Amino acid sequence: MKKVLLVVISILVLAPFGFMYLYILLSVLTESESLNNGFEYMNSGRYDYYHIRKNEKIVVENAVVDIAKSDIYIAGIRLPGCSNTHEQEIVLSNKISYFVLNTETGFVSYYSSRNEFENNLNRLGILERTKLDYESLYRLRDSLYKRYNSYSKFKEKLEYCNNVEYQHLTSNVASVGA
Repeated sequence: MKKVLLVVISILVLAPFGFMYLYILLSVLTESESLNNGFEYMNSGRYDYYHIRKNEKIVVENAVVDIAKSDIYIAGIRLPGCSNTHEQEIVLSNKISYFVLNTETGFVSYYSSRNEFENNLNRLGILERTKLDYESLYRLRDSLYKRYNSYSKFKEKLEYCNNVEYQHLTSNVASVGA
């Protein structure tokens, strides 16, 4: 909330200084974490827009909830964004997607189940070193699901997203406290 207020006030007060100021302000508010071989874990100020990119090209789309770095690999968990939504009004699927990014080749493997994902991590020899925050993932998924269900337009978009776009992903993962 403080970031949004800062942006609004800054734009209103300093608008005459033009786009250069806006560019500098946005670059300050954009957070990133450097990964191997030029990859970056990006957050543009919104939890639903975390992604991984390289050379300004998105490699793993939103919303990447958590990552773990191990050797040349980046393993992660995400709630995929639904394509039937606007970028300013993103709806995330409540079906979980898992991924492994090889930072040497740029190849990303996606998995629809945690078991399949962990089997691959084990095959790569990085399972024991890969610690991901599944509790945060479940809390985010559950709170978004409740919010989306309270608004009919979001509920319809979520249903389409889950039943058409991401029908191959699992959603029967135990929630926190379950």
